[in-house]
Amino acid sequence: MQHAGLCATCAHVRPIESSKGSAFILCELSKSDPRFPKYPRLPVLNCPGFRQSATPERHSETSDKDV
Repeated sequence: MQHAGLCATCAHVRPIESSKGSAFILCELSKSDPRFPKYPRLPVLNCPGFRQSATPERHSETSDKDV
């Protein structure tokens, strides 16, 4: 997730992998706030909903893939 910008360390992100192996970033804020796109255009450089994740290693499952 190295090319995701702020999403790479955001507490609201959930990495998604398709059955064909494509990787996506899902913004969990999109479920409750229409201002946030479900799948943001990457890299995200500025986001009013950004909150630093307490455990950045939870995103490691997609860290080696270009998103």
